[in-house]
Amino acid sequence: MNLRGEGFLNPAINDWIKDNKEENCALFDHAARLRDLALELARETSGAATSDQELTLTALLLRAISSFEGVILLSERGMFVEARTIARNVFETAFYMGALAEDPGFVERMVSLGAR
Repeated sequence: MNLRGEGFLNPAINDWIKDNKEENCALFDHAARLRDLALELARETSGAATSDQELTLTALLLRAISSFEGVILLSERGMFVEARTIARNVFETAFYMGALAEDPGFVERMVSLGAR
């Protein structure tokens, strides 16, 4: 693939994406199933959230899903370094979710650190 001039936005990338998705279809299918499962979980929990802790957990889950979709899109285009950077965000968000699930006071600490 020649990316000269337009980089990963080159219209020729569409053929590369098609080939990449065909060659790695099992991985992309697995990622899509994980995303669908996470979206279903988010749908189920968003209507039931009643506390700040539950609302924040749902918001963090949606953030993780959005980032995960970004990883898929970047990987489709062959932008693997960028995909790894966004994947790190998914893991960081998962750690926040774990801390929040263990300690409801984590919400206030997150907010106070963000306000600095």
